[in-house]
Amino acid sequence: MIGFTSTPTLGVLPDGKTWKLVNDLEYETGYGVIKIPAGFETDFASIPRFFRVVASPATGKHRLAAILHDSLYTDRIFSRGLCDWYFRDAMIRDGVPLWLAWIMWASVRIGGGGHFKANSTK
Repeated sequence: MIGFTSTPTLGVLPDGKTWKLVNDLEYETGYGVIKIPAGFETDFASIPRFFRVVASPATGKHRLAAILHDSLYTDRIFSRGLCDWYFRDAMIRDGVPLWLAWIMWASVRIGGGGHFKANSTK
């Protein structure tokens, strides 16, 4: 089955914006499994405040895809384009409406380059 094969437990950190995985999160790609280890920290999605009416960072159907995307940008195992493609694919598989998945994907394609490059030193 392509998609998430585990359900994460998350805990919020004292800053109220960052969350930490309590257990591993796994995503089956069809070519293998991407494992996001317990302890990984995420802000889910950097969504501009005016757009949060449509997509809340921590509660929307896109939140597991956002954790996956944060992890892929941090680990830099794949190209930026493939990281963004997995983000879009995971959102669609988790029931995010196509129009919203496309907007969120286009947003990371347009604005995510700086975050991807910033993680190149990690």
